[in-house]
Amino acid sequence: MKRVCLLLVILFFGINFVSSTITCDSIEQINGIVGEPISPITINCINDNNETVTIGKTGDFFTLSNNEVSMETTPITLEFFSFSNPGTYYSVLYFSDDTTPISVVMVVEDEEETMGCRLIELPHTTNYRIKQGETGSSSQLKIKVSTECKNSLSMSVTEQTQMNKPMYLQGSSGDVSPGEEFSFTIGLDAEGVNTGTYQNTYIVSATDGDKIYKKEITLFTIVTVSDSPVEEDTFSDLPTCSLDSEMSINNTYSLVCQNDNPNIEIEVPYNEYFQGVSVSESEGTFTYKLKPTKIGIMNLVALFTYNGNSIGEPFSKEVKILKSSSSGSGIEMDILFYQFDNKKEKSELVAGDVTILVKDKTSQSIIPSFTTYLNGNLVNNTFTIKANINYELIVDSENYLSKTLNFTVGKNKLSLILEPNKEFYFPGEVINFSSNEENVNFVVGDVLLTDNSYTFNSDGIFLVKAYKDGFETVEKNLTVKKEIYPITKTPEFLTDWKVGEKIIWDLNENTTWTVSLAEKIDETFGEVIVITSGTGERINFKIEKEGKYTIEAGDFTLVSNYLVEKEGFTIKFWKWGWYQVILYLIILIFIWFFFLRESEEETTQKLSE
Repeated sequence: MKRVCLLLVILFFGINFVSSTITCDSIEQINGIVGEPISPITINCINDNNETVTIGKTGDFFTLSNNEVSMETTPITLEFFSFSNPGTYYSVLYFSDDTTPISVVMVVEDEEETMGCRLIELPHTTNYRIKQGETGSSSQLKIKVSTECKNSLSMSVTEQTQMNKPMYLQGSSGDVSPGEEFSFTIGLDAEGVNTGTYQNTYIVSATDGDKIYKKEITLFTIVTVSDSPVEEDTFSDLPTCSLDSEMSINNTYSLVCQNDNPNIEIEVPYNEYFQGVSVSESEGTFTYKLKPTKIGIMNLVALFTYNGNSIGEPFSKEVKILKSSSSGSGIEMDILFYQFDNKKEKSELVAGDVTILVKDKTSQSIIPSFTTYLNGNLVNNTFTIKANINYELIVDSENYLSKTLNFTVGKNKLSLILEPNKEFYFPGEVINFSSNEENVNFVVGDVLLTDNSYTFNSDGIFLVKAYKDGFETVEKNLTVKKEIYPITKTPEFLTDWKVGEKIIWDLNENTTWTVSLAEKIDETFGEVIVITSGTGERINFKIEKEGKYTIEAGDFTLVSNYLVEKEGFTIKFWKWGWYQVILYLIILIFIWFFFLRESEEETTQKLSE
């Protein structure tokens, strides 16, 4: 007879940082017979959320009747396949929300004998629950010696894996007569123990001369979080780890972490550069043995977690893995390219001959012996590349990582030289084109130039191309703008600008314009502000304040920071017309003649007296 024991336990216990929404019935232990149909188990799950939650599973020894839990009570049936081999099978039911996953453990045991002298396992609890920091013990586990035994059996119990916490053997030994019972207990100690589920197998042995009888009992202890919540400052002291920085293939090394906090677990993620050998943990020391499998430089990381959540900064160390224990300067190579007698970056290569030089990446010393493959062909360190072909360059050398570079090169590049070279041009301007190569063709728009010069007759954006067979075509956009300038200005001269003056300028183009002022305040100037703006062919504003004026029209600045100040009383002869000058001269002559005559009359009168 073979017996199937099913145990459904909670994988994670403790503080949930996000509350779960699914509540499922518990499952009691069941028995079955291997090779015969196993009765399915049905549990009811209730969803407290408004959204449907999906259920997934690992393992392939049962199926689920439903993989969704709606808002109402949903029955979930686990239908098991039959087993032909003894062993322990594991699976996990997990949910799409934050509900704690459920572990499924299937233990398949060998068929029990029902006749003759044998050990009979009496019913008992197979899983125990204890909180962190507490101690206790299990109920008695009893094994009966069958009445078919002729003699007393010498009984003892051992544990398959020696454990001190959270479960340990409180065993006994002695002779047990037929029909009597042998008992032992399991001590429980969860002080300084992580939350989780722990498993061990206890082997009851009985001897009668040369005959040996055995019974294996698998027990589980579930350590839950203590009543005292784990606070944030609990994680202030993280584990400290050490690891060699240099390794060689096929030797075994150890990552050792000192962990004084039992709530923190240490996890080492998968890394392609090594394989795990063993994991041990004792007295707060975590030891992970590993064996490098390939040369290279990699970062080995150890994660610190609590209840599956990352805590603090992980441990990370760069490790160099060599082929042998005798390390050289490094394991990586640098490949340098030379073309046309100049050092080139890979992205700067063009069609033509290329020479490579290989160096140690760390010491930068030259590696004299190496093998080069270009697109699978063995080549020397000088080879020829063509344009628009995808190349794979592989360089290999003893005690170094093979290095692979992929690249595509283009045609040789032309230069496009403009004279004059400006940000933009005006209609009517002439531009001359040249290049670093001879016999280069230049095209402006759709016009192929014959004398390498071009006159712009209109505004706009013009595409200019320079091309030659065997070279990469060069393109550039040139901008031609209509110049904006005033046709008439009132007043005509900037020197006539004064406070109170009205300024009227008519432009040659309809455009947007702005007038800005940095106002004069005492002997300083304020912030530049736009005092007026508009769109059209006329600029019209009045000078009302002292300061620096700027006029902009389109992309052009017509006046830049022109200073206008209040004036005292002055006579500006250069502003008079010729008739005004003549008139003032006549007035001055008349005044002079009048005063001169009056003076002569006075003199004559005095003489006559």
